[in-house]
Amino acid sequence: MNTGRTARAILDEMGNEVSQWLAIRKSSFCARMGLLQMHFRALGRAIRVVGLNILIVGFLLEAGAYLLHPWMIGETFSHVTIRARLFKKVHASRESLGGQHILHPYLGFVLDPRVPPPTGIPYARHSVYGFPGESPPFERTGDRIVVALSGGSVAMQIFLDERERFLEALRAHPSFRGKEIELVCFAMGGFKQPQQLMALNYFLVLGAEFDWWINLDGFNEIVLPLSDNLPAGVSLDYPRNWHLYAQKAPGRNLLIKMGEIAQVEVQKERLRNLFSHTVASNSVSLLTLWEILDRAKEQRLYHLNETLKALAREAGPTPETSGPAYESGSPSEEKAREEACRVWKKSSILMARTCAANGIRYVHFLQPSQYHTGSKVLTDEELLFAYAEGGYHPAAETGYPLLIEAGRELGRQGVAFFDLTQIFREEPRSVYADSCCHLNPLGTELLASAMAERIVTAWSSED
Repeated sequence: MNTGRTARAILDEMGNEVSQWLAIRKSSFCARMGLLQMHFRALGRAIRVVGLNILIVGFLLEAGAYLLHPWMIGETFSHVTIRARLFKKVHASRESLGGQHILHPYLGFVLDPRVPPPTGIPYARHSVYGFPGESPPFERTGDRIVVALSGGSVAMQIFLDERERFLEALRAHPSFRGKEIELVCFAMGGFKQPQQLMALNYFLVLGAEFDWWINLDGFNEIVLPLSDNLPAGVSLDYPRNWHLYAQKAPGRNLLIKMGEIAQVEVQKERLRNLFSHTVASNSVSLLTLWEILDRAKEQRLYHLNETLKALAREAGPTPETSGPAYESGSPSEEKAREEACRVWKKSSILMARTCAANGIRYVHFLQPSQYHTGSKVLTDEELLFAYAEGGYHPAAETGYPLLIEAGRELGRQGVAFFDLTQIFREEPRSVYADSCCHLNPLGTELLASAMAERIVTAWSSED
């Protein structure tokens, strides 16, 4: 009996101890849970406070960027306009020296087919011939019309940015109706006559077949011979900056500048890709930041290219880099301008005759320029970012009247020529994108529409 009571007492004592231990553990657990709840409540309050502060800061940044945008950038903020610039920013990289161009024995230079095109730009893939888009067809078919487009970077803008709209407008022409239209690009940033003429003849020799050949040019032809060729002692009819392209062994300083240019180009592309993501491309402050950074890179590229040109001039010309020497020294700017215009007009006449001999309809358009006096009342944005007193301005301003008069002579000689220098005369909105010759999305759209309208109107009445 005593033993049983002792065992029960021990068990009771153990049970009491277990109960006490459980009570202590429960009390400790409850205390910890209480502390955790307090911590979670405090953390929640902190998160809400931080989140609210982030929202307030974000709102202030967005509102501040929107209000300060006109002061920092020079124009009222527009999501549509800036996003369009971000996603369609193509011309600058195409124009830079020492960038994606490789030498071509007949055309001067073309795009390097090995270099991948910028992301997010339709039709930008390079063909094996070094032009944007697909290679030209080498056989005509009855249900397909092949349209070639040549010129400089503005013509290339039409191909890259307005291709579908341009083709749709052309379908209003009876001969295009119900048929497949294939647009082939022979436009290249920096191209000038006679490079377009050479492209036409070169691809005809290869066996390519075309129904229409549309040539949009004029600015490069009257500006680049004076801004790039003449100061470097290069023949006016040679491709722009031939003294740089034809350098077999560039000096150390030239190589350094070329490397810097390539590096800035890569940085511009990385910025574009970074800010193209959904969050950044929908933020006022981040889009404003991209514009500031991108324009700083543009300025850097401009100064590097100018330095590169100066270094090439210091190196001095050689027959392979300058072409035929001027017989009586370098011509005056006036004589150079007249010769540049003559080459432009003669090249167009030869293109028209070559096309006629091969059953191709040739159409020539003179592109507009903000520097042609009286062609447009420039907006504040254009005056800030698309107008410069130096640079290409003097050559364009004095040269465009010569082009217009030469264009009238082209018409008298039977060339289908259209002067588009006045298409923006009554346009109150901004259409020019930079101080060279390039257009913003609105300007590109209006230019493509004007070209298609004149083609349809002229040939519909003729047919």
